[in-house]
Amino acid sequence: MPPSIVRSKQKQKLVKRLPLSCLLLETDSPVLGPDPTVRNEPANVTISARAIAELQGVAEAAVVAATTANAERLYGARLLGA
Repeated sequence: MPPSIVRSKQKQKLVKRLPLSCLLLETDSPVLGPDPTVRNEPANVTISARAIAELQGVAEAAVVAATTANAERLYGARLLGA
């Protein structure tokens, strides 16, 4: 989920319906940031995690752990640069 989640009602609705096991964090840099008039940066991925946590009523750490596990499951060793 890109940082634009903070301004997209459609993405917010989607996140409320999906379990954490179905979500990934993404930067979508240089576009789809929290502010459409400013270039998006990879560091804004934390904004996505925070927004998902608020929408799902869980701790931000739970979102980070779940989305990291999802990325590892999807990309396997490639995620670690192997």
